[in-house]
Amino acid sequence: AHSAKLRTAHPTTRESVDVVSASADGVEVQAPGGAVSALSWNQIGARDIGRLLGDAAAAPGARLEDHACAITGLITGGDAVLAAVHLRKVRSQLAPEQVVDLDALVAIGKRADAQMLLVRAAEAIKSSSAKNLAECLVELRKPERSGLANVAAALPRLEAALKELQEGRNAGPAKLADRVAFDAPSDLAQFPDSTGTWQVAAGTATNADAARLARRDMASARSVQLILTPSAKRGSITIDFRGLRLAFDLANGQFTTQVADKVSPAKPCTVVERVPNTLYLAYVEDGNHTTVELNGQIIADPVMGDMGDLFSLALAGGAVVQVDEAAFTRIESQNPGRVALRRLGWEPTGNAVLDEKAGGIVLAGLPNTPAAISCQVPANTVGYTLDVKGTGQMRVQIAGQGGNQHVDVPLSQGEATRFTVRWASGTFVILDGNGVPLNSTPLARPVTTVSFAVSGNATVALPIRPNRQ
Repeated sequence: AHSAKLRTAHPTTRESVDVVSASADGVEVQAPGGAVSALSWNQIGARDIGRLLGDAAAAPGARLEDHACAITGLITGGDAVLAAVHLRKVRSQLAPEQVVDLDALVAIGKRADAQMLLVRAAEAIKSSSAKNLAECLVELRKPERSGLANVAAALPRLEAALKELQEGRNAGPAKLADRVAFDAPSDLAQFPDSTGTWQVAAGTATNADAARLARRDMASARSVQLILTPSAKRGSITIDFRGLRLAFDLANGQFTTQVADKVSPAKPCTVVERVPNTLYLAYVEDGNHTTVELNGQIIADPVMGDMGDLFSLALAGGAVVQVDEAAFTRIESQNPGRVALRRLGWEPTGNAVLDEKAGGIVLAGLPNTPAAISCQVPANTVGYTLDVKGTGQMRVQIAGQGGNQHVDVPLSQGEATRFTVRWASGTFVILDGNGVPLNSTPLARPVTTVSFAVSGNATVALPIRPNRQ
């Protein structure tokens, strides 16, 4: 045994106090004025305990086990760099097997320390704080951290974000990968809001305790697919996706959904242990709902509320899960030309857009993938007249309850050609600009929709004029 003069901060007053004795229950400390008080170990922060152990091991008379305890305590308290320095000083005095174990602990501590800095850096970017991001980068650039795989992968992105912030532009959220296969520890950087301890090996990320993978770039996400392998039917798995919370109780084989403050009753489900399970969540704009599939079976389809930007996978209650893959798809940004077509009452299919400069609707299709526009036919409309200029072929298709029928007409280069499409008096006919029939066939059924599809390139001039009954 040996004695050392140890000093720490009192958890309540934060004044510097001397440690006068220690036991399994805690320590006795003496304030500068001489007052002595007892503190239990859980009143002292992990970092302070690590520093106390480090100071104790640095005093004369310290034993080898004191050094091992100090290194472990410093790592637990988040001082992996100090732990590495301490280990370097006493390495030659320790047994080889102790060195191997302590090297592994220091490496784990360094990765955890670096991950916390990466989380802080991501928060600085989201809050547009160049100062906080610069402080994080000072620490991340240090040799003991910059060589770590997750730091090396993130540094170029963080440096670019800092440059944009310093130039007065809002860098916004850093671009993250939409498919993460966990082939390397650096893949954890794709989830900058993560917590807990994760180990990446053999193409999977596995939690070591209560942990979470999280990111906030889901505002444009359409779906997420997760491949998960629980080690046992124990604990819980909770997924947050754009405002939907999906919670699995593995022990009881049940799940619930939650949107805002509305929680569904628990329903049975089967998440199989020790084999990969595929979980797929897809947001559907039409109807504002999210479909949930587990191993190919739809288990829920809740209506959404306010849409968010969060994705997270949280594990708790002893759940240990291997995550093989997380893959996201995005909602395509709206094409102004297609939006404008819909405002005119025409639904585009394929490469069909309203081009205001051309003064019409541009259709660019191929034989197997034509470009088309279609609409619901008002009750008193019996046809349309349109002027078309282009090459290839145009198919005019009418449809009603029970089927459809169509007529194909060729397009020729040069001047625009006028076509009149009519369905009346039991006949479906297409006329040229002079009123001469180009094609005529018996009308099979009342018409509810009409479409014009082009295999080639054509421009339909506006307006397209309806023919009334």
